[in-house]
Amino acid sequence: MPDESSAPKLTDEQRRQVVAWLAEGLRSGEVVENVQTEFGVEISRQAVDYYSATYSEEIAAAYVDAMGAAAKRGLCNRIARIKVLEHNAQKMIDSTKANGRGFTQVNAELRATLKDIRDELGDIKSRSELSGPGGSPAFVVVQFGDDDEGAGIEGDD
Repeated sequence: MPDESSAPKLTDEQRRQVVAWLAEGLRSGEVVENVQTEFGVEISRQAVDYYSATYSEEIAAAYVDAMGAAAKRGLCNRIARIKVLEHNAQKMIDSTKANGRGFTQVNAELRATLKDIRDELGDIKSRSELSGPGGSPAFVVVQFGDDDEGAGIEGDD
């Protein structure tokens, strides 16, 4: 088994990419897989944790930059998100009309997208109704103090 100190270190480019992946919120295991896939280099989770601790300031800065870029693209803007959702909804409607295949899946995705639009618009009306058995009025017992005898108020006398 080779000594870890003699194992090849990541290049500057690879380190920058590891920092970017960590800033995106990827877990150590996911970064390990990405490094293997993208660069053909094997690193341990402990190595990723080391990079996370060592480059924590860079990771934080990259995260802030990523959020700023998202804001510039309009993804933090409610109206922009609604426009994207509306565009996606229209594409789903058009694809269903075009060939009629996959209607169930597209319909489920469309309903989810329309719900997202509704949520973004704040069109959620929460309504709660309380009733007793069979729709009869609900009776509430309120008891004051520790005493179990008649110190309460009942809804039906």
